[in-house]
Amino acid sequence: GGHCIGVDPYYLTHKAQAVGYHPEMILAGRRINDNMGIYVAQQVAQLMIQRRIQVRDARVLVMGLTFKENCPDVRNT
Repeated sequence: GGHCIGVDPYYLTHKAQAVGYHPEMILAGRRINDNMGIYVAQQVAQLMIQRRIQVRDARVLVMGLTFKENCPDVRNT
């Protein structure tokens, strides 16, 4: 979470590529983070199906939304 998570890896990637290095680990981490919301939603839906809870129109409580405790910043979380 936080405002820097979405952009800092791309700044670092740009600088690395400018000096001839391809930072695959940084890019892989960014891809994982970009898809984490979909992954979590799929896992929750799968658990609901296993427990015979109707997924359609279900309500899910998300706790721990920020990237660190007592922080009101939810950007890119």
